[in-house]
Amino acid sequence: MNTLTKENIQFIDNYLGNSGIIYNDVRLEMVDHIAAGIEEQMNTGDTRGFYAIFKDYMVENKQTILNNHKMFIKATDKRVIKTLFKQLFSIKGWLLFIIIGLTLYFGLNQLEAQSFNGLVSNVKASLLLGLLVMAVVIGIRRRIRYSALDRLWLIFMTSYCFGFNVLDFKYSTDFSDAYTCFYLIGKSIFLMLPFLFLMTAIKFKKDSELKFKNTL
Repeated sequence: MNTLTKENIQFIDNYLGNSGIIYNDVRLEMVDHIAAGIEEQMNTGDTRGFYAIFKDYMVENKQTILNNHKMFIKATDKRVIKTLFKQLFSIKGWLLFIIIGLTLYFGLNQLEAQSFNGLVSNVKASLLLGLLVMAVVIGIRRRIRYSALDRLWLIFMTSYCFGFNVLDFKYSTDFSDAYTCFYLIGKSIFLMLPFLFLMTAIKFKKDSELKFKNTL
């Protein structure tokens, strides 16, 4: 079975980069797709060299591939969502949830309701501000872009702001034990969101770079 060399794969990647495909993860999906098409053509009896086959393949398919780049973006979206849920239900995710929950529980027993609500609100605002600053700094400095990470950031901002303005409930000593439990679970999930999305972004970036390195 004919397979492309790393030099061939790098050539395809450079070609797509020069064609305006700026996202590494999307470009990697496209490289896999194009490489599979060329290898299939080679294995059906085409004895020409790689460059000749690649040229004809792109003449025939380039516009379709570039026009249908949303298909490749959806593939990266599925990967990042899968990574997100893996992080959520991982040991790290559960430990993070338990640590935040216990911290809130002990804080709730030590502070008055008004002081506790103010402290939790300040922590949420600080986490959001910290991530905003981090996103701006990374956005300015980074040379490699990932579509899935941009989408992940959009999902995080939407969910976090929605929770901040719509699902933000307060604790009062007048509430029942059932509400207290609901409050602690809800706040724990809400406060772990920044860490969860950050863990997902780091994991996805590492996996993508490893795949990119192995492919190229």
